[in-house]
Order: sequence, then structure tokens, then C-alpha cells
Amino acid sequence: MASSRKKVVNEIKDKANAFLASRKNCNFLIELHSTLMSSDVYEVLAGIQAINRVFHHLLQNGDLYQPSSHYDEELTIEDKYKAWLHDQYVEIKSRLLELLQHDNQNVQELALCTLMRLVSGIGKDPLHPVDENIAYFPTELLQDVLRQLLSEEKDLRPLIGRFQEFLEYNDVKFYTLKILTKLMKLRKKKDLNDCFLHNLFALMSQIVLPKKPSKKFEAETKLENNLIQSENRPSFVLHYITTSKKFSFLWLEFLKCKLPVGLYKKVLLMLHEHVLAHLQNPLLLTDFLIDSYNVGGAISLLALNSLFVLIQKYNLEYPDFYGKLYALLEPEVFHVKYKARFFYLADIFLSSTHLPAYLVAAFIKRLARLALSAPPHALLMVIPFIGNLLLRHPNLKILLNRENISCDVTSDPYIMEERDLTKCRAIESSLWEVKTLQNHWCPDVASKAKFINGPLPKMEFDLSDLMIEKEVKRKIKDVPVAFDRPSGLFQRKEDKMEDIWILE
Repeated sequence: MASSRKKVVNEIKDKANAFLASRKNCNFLIELHSTLMSSDVYEVLAGIQAINRVFHHLLQNGDLYQPSSHYDEELTIEDKYKAWLHDQYVEIKSRLLELLQHDNQNVQELALCTLMRLVSGIGKDPLHPVDENIAYFPTELLQDVLRQLLSEEKDLRPLIGRFQEFLEYNDVKFYTLKILTKLMKLRKKKDLNDCFLHNLFALMSQIVLPKKPSKKFEAETKLENNLIQSENRPSFVLHYITTSKKFSFLWLEFLKCKLPVGLYKKVLLMLHEHVLAHLQNPLLLTDFLIDSYNVGGAISLLALNSLFVLIQKYNLEYPDFYGKLYALLEPEVFHVKYKARFFYLADIFLSSTHLPAYLVAAFIKRLARLALSAPPHALLMVIPFIGNLLLRHPNLKILLNRENISCDVTSDPYIMEERDLTKCRAIESSLWEVKTLQNHWCPDVASKAKFINGPLPKMEFDLSDLMIEKEVKRKIKDVPVAFDRPSGLFQRKEDKMEDIWILE
């Protein structure tokens, strides 16, 4: 099987070499095209590699070039040959585009690289007359590639991940944005299925704009940053403002779509860091983020980051922000995937010393009450969180000094079910819950809870050190698994198994 497969691959290489050697062997191009239809993956891969070599040679020699001419003009033999080659190119290009959705990932990736090499080659040696005074980019071919990547039937996210290497080039990045905005304009009135949206998001998330300049960016990018580098025409210049307009339109249109829950979370997870800074008007996302914040659960937690950026950097007014944040403090918050992120952000939201005492007291009491049933790993974040709030608001030390409040939920004046922060009576209560945690079965929790015995520390606790990601990365060299080395399989004197097996 291996020898016959090797024989087929060698035959394909020989046909490509024969075609390149003489025009008399031009029919071999048709046979190379037929290999792309094969059911044998190795034959298809060899065919793509051969086609890659052939078209690279034809483009460099100008054999695919089609000058604008009148149909009534009599064509020479040379013109007819080039016209035939161009027709073969169109058919083979169509097949390469189809192979982007092949079942084999190696075929997909090789077809993608071949098509992008065609983009580069046609950019240097166009198939039709172009203006020599402007930068040229074969947008039609790139658009065909993107249409295939944005499949409605096949998950192509792994292949889109491979496409990322081409998005490092400024010209590919800009024209990809331009084409995607065009496609969204055409399809925005049509219901887009989940497969298309996942593929689209995978592609959009790979588009990273350069750092936003302080002034209008008009400087030319380096030639090495472009996929197409031609000595005969000007190089492509990336303008930040123009690119940002297309970037903004694309994301705003995408966020109008009905996103599946899993994709919804992925979008919220990256908005604050990769998208907001490059939007022309980030406040246009206000409604989307507030609606997300009102959903509840993990989606609300993920919307916090972006919403806070709008409040902090873009002066968004959201009076009910703290009321919504308070409502998120439910027992489930200790078990969601993003709990460490939530407490880190909430600590920042409550960092201002100008917040009213009743508001901060409500957060302290609700967290303290929830802490009674929280898992130990969550308590290691909650207790320092409470400590930071007490340090920022010295007038709330009365919650520590009230000895007359009974350590009983029924007699505690705090009303946990009350959502109105002004009516929950948290400031009339005490932190008996934290006192109770000093008897927790986990030594780390009990030790941290003793901070309320006084005096309070002078410095705030650094919650960034408590992020779960850092704990996961912690390396443990030696892990004890037993105190004594076993001498037998069952550790008994009458163990007859020692006569059969010996531990070494």
C-alpha cells in the first residue's frame, strides 16, 4: 500500500515537472486537476503541492495575464494558450476553495496556504491590467476564501486558527475587515446559524489592531508587514482611523446577532481587552452590556469588566450599578468558573473611600452571611475582601465592636432578603459570621478569619495573589504518598502473594 501510494505521488511530481518543462505537455495540467478530485488523501495532498508549483511558475512568467481586448479581435496562438491556462486556473481555484471544507485537516490547511500564496502571487503579478500608481490587492480571491471559512455547515475554527498567520500582515488584515463588513451588510437581515457565528467570531477574534495612536495615524507601515510586496507599485499603507471604522462596524453588527450562550460568554470574556479600545465610540455598547449585566449568573459576571471600563474611562453613568452588583452576591457565585475574576473586579469597584457607609456595610454583611456556607477555596478570597472594605472605611469598625448583637441569624437586624441597600439594616449588625469562621475546620480559613480580633492590618490584602490561575500554576516538587515503604502487597504476615511477586 505504501509503495503504490509513493508511486502515485511520484507520478504526480513527474507530471508537474513535465508541464513546466515544455508546453507540449500542457494537458498534464488537466490530469493534475483531476488529482484534486481523488478520494485518496495522499494523492490530493500531492496534487495540491504540484498545482502550487505550477501556478507559481505561471504567475512569474505572466502566462495567466489577460489583457483587456475586444472580442472581435483575432487572437494569436499565444493568446489562445494563455486564455486556456486562465480558464484552467479558474476551475482549479474553485476546486481548491472546495477543499477548504475537506474532511481532512491537512488537506484544508494545504489548500488554504496554496490559495493565500496565489493571493500573494496575483498581488505581485496581476491577472488583468491595473493602475501602477496605486497599491493592488486581489480582494476577489480573498473574498472567496473568507466565504468558505465562514461556513454555515462545517466548524472550521481549527482552519481559521491557521489563517491567523496571514492576519499578521497589514494588507490582509485590512482587506479581511473590509470584506467581512461587506458580508455583514449583505447578510444582516438574514438569520445566521450557530455554525456561521462561531466561525465568524473565530475569525474576528484573530484580527488584532495596532495600538491606538495619540494622534491621527498616517505614517506608512513597513514593507515587511505586507503580504504583497511589489517593486513596481506603491506598498499598502494601513491607516488606523479607516481600519478602526471597519472594525467598529463589524463588531457592532456582530453583537446585534442572536448569539448562543457559549459564544455569548466568549465574546464578553474578550470585549474589554481586545475590542473596546479600538471602537470609535465604545459607548455604543452600553445597551448590550447593561442587558448582559441584567441576565444574571456567569454572563453578568463576564459583563462586569467591560461595563466597568465604560464607567471608568468613558464616563458612563449607571446609577443602579452597585444595586446590580449586590444582587449578584448569591451562593452560586462561589461555584462559577469566573469567581476569582469577579472578586478581583468587585474589590476594584468598591475601592473608592467616598462610597456611603451603608452601601459598603451591605456588601460586607451579605458576603459574611454567604461565607457561612461557602467552600474553603472561596473563603480565602472572601475574608480578605471583607478586610479590605473595613480598612477603607474605618467608621465601619463598629461592625467589629458590637458585642450585644447575638450570634443568631434570627436575631440579627440585617435583612438579607432586602434588595434595597438603604433598607437592609446592615450597618446596625455585627460581623459575628466572621467570628464563627475562626472555628472553621480548614486551618487556613480559621487563621485568616482571626484578623478581626484586632488590631486591623495597616496594608490592604492583595487579592491579585489569590487568583485561581496563580494557584494552578504553582509547582509542587515532592508529594508524599505514604509514611512507610511497603514491604509486601497486602502488608500482612500471612501474605502468600510474596511467594509469587516481589516488590523492588
